[in-house]
Amino acid sequence: MFKISFDFDETTKKISNIKVVSDTPKEVDLTNPTLLVLDNKLKLSDSAIALLNATANDRIAINYWPVNNEETFPVIGRAEVFTDKDGGNRLTQTNTVSFRGRQRDTLLIYGDQFTLEEFKDGMFKLVPIKSVNDETQVLNEAEEDLEIVQNVLDEEIIDETFDFDDLPF
Repeated sequence: MFKISFDFDETTKKISNIKVVSDTPKEVDLTNPTLLVLDNKLKLSDSAIALLNATANDRIAINYWPVNNEETFPVIGRAEVFTDKDGGNRLTQTNTVSFRGRQRDTLLIYGDQFTLEEFKDGMFKLVPIKSVNDETQVLNEAEEDLEIVQNVLDEEIIDETFDFDDLPF
C-alpha cells in the first residue's frame, strides 16, 4: 500500500509536489535499542523509538530516578509518562531530540552511549555502554596499581631480608 500526497492549486488547476511513500511498516529489531548523546541532541535508534512507542513530534523526556540519597540513574520515556505532557523535547523525523546545556552535561556524567532497559510501564532505564577505550583504560589503570603494589612489596621483602641490625660487626 502507498500514500500519495500532492499540492493542488485550484485557480490554475495544477498539481505539484507529488510524493509517493510506502505505507508498509518496516520491521524493527528490538534487540538493540540505543541512544547516543551528540553535540546538541540525542540520537535514538529505530528500536529505541519503537520501545518508547513514540512518533515524530512526541515529547521525549529524561528524568533521574533516585536509588538512595546520593545516587540516581537516568530514565527515558514519553513526557506523559512523567505526568508532564509539556515536558521534554520533541522527537524529529530523523529520530533526534534537542538536548543541550545543563540537561546534556548532567546526562554526560552517566555516559554518552546507552541502551534502553525496561524499568516501569513506559519508562526505560538508560544503561551506559562501556566502550572498548573505557575498558582498556580501566585495565591499564589496574595494571599500574598492581605494579605499584608489587614494587612496594618487593621493597619490604628486601628491607626484611637485609636487616643490618642483626649483623655481628
